[in-house]
Amino acid sequence: MSDMIKIAVDAMGGDNSPKKVIDGIILNHQSNKDIFFKIFGDEQKKLVEISMKLFIQKMLLKVQIVL
Repeated sequence: MSDMIKIAVDAMGGDNSPKKVIDGIILNHQSNKDIFFKIFGDEQKKLVEISMKLFIQKMLLKVQIVL
């Protein structure tokens, strides 16, 4: 029996953010379903992150997006 791992992710900066960050989360999710991601994002990228959130929900990923 294991506890869910919680990871805070900064999706605000860097090249190709937040897409690259979200891609990494999705890639990780394929091998480990017991992780909760709390994604911090930039207000200007709100629409992109909302779109990503909808996709993530379809993947049954445990995530919270903080703008």
